[in-house]
Amino acid sequence: MFPSVEAGMSYIAEFILRYDGNVGRWHSKDFTIQKNYIKDINTTIPKISNKF
Repeated sequence: MFPSVEAGMSYIAEFILRYDGNVGRWHSKDFTIQKNYIKDINTTIPKISNKF
């Protein structure tokens, strides 16, 4: 648990930099699983809405 959204985002940014931009490392240490995770991230279409 992070004390704020800013603290959480700062940690994630630092984590990604620590692993040379490998966002798959967040999900797993296994290289094959990392590749699949990155593929899934890259094919996900974010759905943003201003309606509730």
